[in-house]
Amino acid sequence: KSRVKFIGRYENYETDFNFIFKKLNIQKYKLEVLNKTDHNYYTDYYDDKARELVNKMFKKDIMSFNYEFGK
Repeated sequence: KSRVKFIGRYENYETDFNFIFKKLNIQKYKLEVLNKTDHNYYTDYYDDKARELVNKMFKKDIMSFNYEFGK
């Protein structure tokens, strides 16, 4: 059984960091976005073979965090 009580997600990083700051009694902090790049949505970079490989390699993570390709 995991002893971890919270895992933040990159897609919610500001909200999740603020949750952690609150738990640690740290003042809320606006996180800066640095080195932002423009690119297509990630699904544009995967073909069926690549998607299958990622699903195989990261199956446990995908299931644990309820991820779905393309969402």
